[in-house]
Parts: sequence; C-alpha cells; structure tokens
Amino acid sequence: MCTVLPLNSPQISILSHPLDLSQEIVPPPNYRPEISIKLFNTPYSALLDSDKPGLHNSFFYKFNVKPQEFYKIKPYPVPFSRCTAIQQEINKMIEWGVIERSSSPYNNPLVTVVKSDGFIRLCLDARKLNTIILPTRDASPPVDDILAKFNNKSFFSSFDFSSGYWQIPLDPSAHKYTSFLYDGRSYQFYVIPYSLNISNAVFGKGLEAALNNYSVPGPFPNDIHIYVDDILISSTSFNDHITTLKWIFDKISQAGLTLKLKKCNFNKQQIKFLGHFISSSGIILHPDKVNAIQNFPDPRNKKDLQSFFGFCNFYRKFSQKHSSLLHPLSHLICKNTPWTFTEQNRLDFIKIKNAFSNQISLAHPNFNIPFCIQTDATRLTSWTLALQEFNLTIFHCTGKNNTIDTLSRHPLGRDDQTPKNSPAILHYTLPPPIPPDIVPFFNNIASEQQKDPKIKLIISQLQNQNQLPWHSYYILKNGILFTRRFKHKPHWSLCIPTHLVEQIILLFHKYYAHVGPLKTAHALKNICHFPSFNKTIRHIVQACEICQKCKPKTVQIAGPMQSILSAKPLDKLLVDFYDPLPTGMFQFSYIFVIFDNFTRFIKLYPLHKANSKICIKKLTTDYFPTFGVPLNIVSDHGRQFISKYWQISLQKYKIQVTHTSIYHPQSNPAERIMRELGRIFRTYCITKHSNWPQYVLYIEWTLNNVRHESTHHTPSELFLKHSQYNPLTQFIQFPSEDILPDHNRRLILANEIQISKSEAQGPYKIININSFNAYELVHPEDHTPKGTHNVIHLKRYQPPTS
Repeated sequence: MCTVLPLNSPQISILSHPLDLSQEIVPPPNYRPEISIKLFNTPYSALLDSDKPGLHNSFFYKFNVKPQEFYKIKPYPVPFSRCTAIQQEINKMIEWGVIERSSSPYNNPLVTVVKSDGFIRLCLDARKLNTIILPTRDASPPVDDILAKFNNKSFFSSFDFSSGYWQIPLDPSAHKYTSFLYDGRSYQFYVIPYSLNISNAVFGKGLEAALNNYSVPGPFPNDIHIYVDDILISSTSFNDHITTLKWIFDKISQAGLTLKLKKCNFNKQQIKFLGHFISSSGIILHPDKVNAIQNFPDPRNKKDLQSFFGFCNFYRKFSQKHSSLLHPLSHLICKNTPWTFTEQNRLDFIKIKNAFSNQISLAHPNFNIPFCIQTDATRLTSWTLALQEFNLTIFHCTGKNNTIDTLSRHPLGRDDQTPKNSPAILHYTLPPPIPPDIVPFFNNIASEQQKDPKIKLIISQLQNQNQLPWHSYYILKNGILFTRRFKHKPHWSLCIPTHLVEQIILLFHKYYAHVGPLKTAHALKNICHFPSFNKTIRHIVQACEICQKCKPKTVQIAGPMQSILSAKPLDKLLVDFYDPLPTGMFQFSYIFVIFDNFTRFIKLYPLHKANSKICIKKLTTDYFPTFGVPLNIVSDHGRQFISKYWQISLQKYKIQVTHTSIYHPQSNPAERIMRELGRIFRTYCITKHSNWPQYVLYIEWTLNNVRHESTHHTPSELFLKHSQYNPLTQFIQFPSEDILPDHNRRLILANEIQISKSEAQGPYKIININSFNAYELVHPEDHTPKGTHNVIHLKRYQPPTS
C-alpha cells in the first residue's frame, strides 16, 4: 500500500509493506497535488536511505591523455581550522571506496570547498590535468530546450544523486592521473572526481547506460528530463507518473546507483528545477534567484559588471526589454573604456535589478499546433532571407488588427528620443529608390533645360508650331523636352542639360551597382539623351575611383573557348556556389547562384550550409514553381553536384544533369557572375565584410535590370517579359510609347545575336601587330578594315588542300 499525505500534515507515514507499483494506483479523493512519498522498507529502500554514493556496476570510464611528462604541482596550504574536517572527509572517502592510497608520479593540488550544508567537499585543482585529457563532446542539452517540454504536464518529481560523479568508476589505468597529496600521503581517485572537464559528459554516459542500456527506452521517454546529475519526471497523469517512477527506480537499482532522499521531491504540482519553478500553468523565476539579483552589490570594476550581465542574461526571458535596460551600461565593459561608475550608471543598474522583481510567468509552448509570428511588413522584409529556409504561410494583418503595430507607431519614450538624420537601412526595397541627391535635378528639369542654350533653342522652335522635318524627333510634354533617335523607336528620352550630364551619369552609375560603361550607357539610353552619349559615359565611368580600386583586371584565357549556347529560356540553367564568405546575418556563408544561359537571368539564394539537400529544396520549392522547370542543369564537379541525391532528385523532374570540365571553372559561364559578385561586394562591404547578405537582393535586381552584351537586352526583359525599368517615371511623366514591345521578337533577336557572336568570321588577313596581343585585320581581297582584335579571339586559318 502507499500512503499519500499533504506536506502540511502533522503526521509522517512510513510504509510498512512493499510498494506494489505494478497495480493501477488511483489518487485518493482527498488527493492534493503537493504530496510526499516515503519509500522506506520497500524494495527501493537501499536506493534512498543512505548518503553513501553507490557504484555503477555496468559502466566504467577510461579517459585518454596526450603524450606528456610526469608532473607534480606543489600542494596548496590548508587552514588549520579545516584540517580535522578534511581528515574526516578523507577517511570517509576511503571507507566509501572513492579514493585509495597511491604511488603515482603525478600530483594535483587539493582544493577544499564548503558546501551549503556546512560540510567539506574535496576537489582537485585539475587545470593541468585538463590540458592533457582528450575531450569528449557529449554535453547536457541546453536549459531552454528542457524548459520547453512541459506542456500539459501536471505531475512532477525530481531526483538528485548522492555525490553523482563518485558513482562512476574510473578505469584502473586512469587512477594515477587523479593523484593528490595531503598531510604527506598520496591518494588517488577510484571514481570520477569533481572539476575534470569531462566529469559532466562522463556522468551523462553512465546515466544513459543505467537508464536506457543504449537500446531500451522507457515507457514514457518524453517524460524524463536529465541535466547533469539532476533528473526531472513530468507526466500528464498520475498513473503514468507512477509507472515512470517505477521504471526509473528499477533501472537505478539494477545499476547500483543511489539517490539523496532529502534532495528528492515526489509528485509535486510545482517543483524547483535549474533555478526555475515549473508547474502545469507555466514557468516562473525562483525567488532565490530574484533575491540574488536584487541584492547584487554595485560593481567595482568591469569584471563585476560582466558577471552581473552574465547572470542576468541567463534569466533574460523574465525581464521585459532586457537589452534596452542593459544598453546604457554596455559601454562600460568595452576594452578601451576607462572604468567610471557614475550616479546615473547606478540608477541604470537599479533599473535592471528592479525589472526582475515583476514576476513573469512563461506559458509552456505547444508544438502540436502552428506557431504565429506577428510583425510589420518592414521587419518581414529584413527576415526574408532567413524565412526561405522554412515552409511558412504568410497572411496580411491590417494595422487595426495588429496590436504590435500600435506600439511601433507610438513607442514608449517616443518624444524623448532625438530624431536621427538618416535611418539605418536594414533591407532593400526593390526596385531601389532614386538617390536623394538626384531628385532635385529632375523635379526642376524644365527650368534646368532652359539654362542650356541648345535645348532652349529647340524648345522655342517647337513652341512656334512651325512644322520642320526634324520636329518628329522631339516632343514637349508639360514643358519638358524629350527626343528619340528614330521615328519607329517607341521610347522617348529626356534631354539632359550639358551642365548636369556628369552628375547624372555618376549617380546612375552608382544606382546600378557601379556597372561598366556599356551597361551604364544602356541603362540611360532609353531614359536620357545628351551629345556624344557613349563616349561621354565611357570617359566618366572609366574615371570612377571606386571601380578602379575594386574591379579586377581582365586575365588572358589559356586557349580558345567555345560558347555554351541555348535556344530559349530555361533551356539550360548554370548553377554554382559563391563561397566562402564571412559569416553574416542569419549565419549565411554561401550564395547558391542560378543562371539562365539564354536570357542571363540570375537568382541568388544566401545559405548557411552548402549541400545538395538545401539546393534541391531551393529549386523545387521556389525556383521551379516561380519560373518553371529547365531542360538541363549544368554545374561543376563540386561534391554537392555529383552526389546521388542531386542527380536522383533532378531526374524526377526529367532534367538532364551535365557537368563542366574538371579543374576548369572558366568553362562555366556562371563564373563571370562570381567575378561580378566579388566586385560589388568589394564596393559596398569594404568597411564591414559581414554586411554582404544585406546587398544580395539589390545585386540580383541590378544584374537582372542592366543590359547583357550577349543578348542586347536586360535579363528581366527576356526572362520575365518586363519592360526596361525607368526610375524617373516617379518624377517625370514620359510620353506614351507608340509601339508596344514584341516579346517573341526580342527572343529571336537575342538568339541571333548569341549565334553571331559564337560563330567564327573570316578568314581575314593580319596587316599589323599593334602590341603583343592586339592584331589589326583586313579583308584579304578588298582590304576592308575589320578592326583590331585580341589574340584570344583569333585562331589560325588552314586553307583547303584542293
């Protein structure tokens, strides 16, 4: 039988009969959640009725050490007031089989620690020993992971082992390393001593061997929580709780281990565990920890303040706006900051301590139902890169239904904050906004055009309404002059005054991520017009100081290259990794690059790992549903792209998998994108390299919206069927286009251009070598000049034999 009594009962019942846990036990009608179970004179009495540590009978540990010479460290002096207690403790440890006399050539200093109950604990100063022990990587799970597992749990019990480490025997070959000297006599540990860097991990291994035997789980494995030598049992029902207790007691008894009864708690509704009070309703901070924070003395130096920060950070989930409270004092622990603790610092210090006095109860998470992350759209944009790793459904929540939005619009202390001159950019809005420096030019473009004599003359002649042949090339709209090169061209370009040309070229050059002269010219061609258009842009862009520092030199390719041609979009996708990169936000270190060979359209995926599983996930969950499934995917011989998982996964979509030449990355056209990524990162991340993830979306947009020389179109025009982006439409109303763009005609033209660039022309005759690599060519019959070409684009012509 089992007698259950409330804790406040004046009686104490001792079980006089064996406890039969095999039968179903129903709580009595007067059952209260906080109860105490006495297990004396039961089959488990030997488990609980002694402070003497047991000894594991099915597990021992042998640690490995590095090769080293014998060492002997001089013993520390011992206070005379503790000598008697130390000798008594040594005698008890010998009697219990914890230590034995030793003849080891090693010696570690002995350290005495006074426990909370007033008794002495003997430990080793094992700093030297820890340097030669080869570490083991087992460890206790994070505390927060354990605290998240108590949803729907109502019954709690906790166990504490009697000197838990001393219940794990050491292999005899390891005894000699634990030797210590006291009163002229040498002793060594027979069991795992305290203060070894492997003690926690070894005890965990021993406990695992006792409970699971490495193969047999318990009846309710999710109800057992272990942290070092503390075990917590949490159950949803009383019967399940008793079943788990019986299983635990059986396993511990069979292994020869013992528990310390006075530190065990059984069938509690609220229980103390790892500095927290846990109950069915939630988790609160233990009052002792609150008092410790409240009574923490004022820091005397940086080390004291760091200790206080570390203690508070461990329980930061119980402090609202914790980081904001710590911020006013954080500068005091900086390396080169002299220590000063002013009265204002003391007030901030008190605010931190008072924040923990407000009791906060944390509810247990329920992982069986979906989680909801509620935020505003701006923060969601900055999370976009990280959220790609998960399958999430995003819903729009209007401002009136978003309680978080109220505080973001009206934050506490709003009127006390000094407004910043320029907000920090945490994400990119695409297309990127026009730089503020350029806005005044286009807001007043009509008056600026009047300052240019040539433009002013054209405007005056158009206003006279005298129809001249060249009038069809110009148009006035809202007092602003536009022009076009040909009558059949649908695009009207803004006439730029001469005095603004250089500033506008540089601003647009920067807007499009410092691309080269040709791409800058194409980006401006359908937007702006000024005399000597290409020559002026080339002269100004080539003089850009940032580009001269960041752009690499063109390297001669060893041997002629053959173009990889495609006939249509999604005919071939070229994939590669851009790595390694400094670890940035969300732990990103890689970029998965996807490049459509026909349209030159680019998709960039920042990743924290570079493996085939993540790449396939990006392709199948994002790229294929958004853009379509390709016919062929080309990659190098990276381990991710030659794995069976990569090939089998793509075969399910009937995609042909091919690879470029081994040890020859130049044969993959995606390598050109790698060089461009490096240039842009050097341009924008020169001050802090880890900021690179913030620019990925901007770089992707830029490369897809500037003209590619192999197609004479932007990738977005060919792949997404978009018109070329004109950022000035938000300031200026352009004339409507007379002719709508024909997408099929674009594709045909792009295909013809690629074929013409890949086909060899000639034969031609060399008439002059201007430099080591530059050859001047003419037609062999009529000597028509064919320009000057680099040697890498030429190959010797072999005339036919007949």
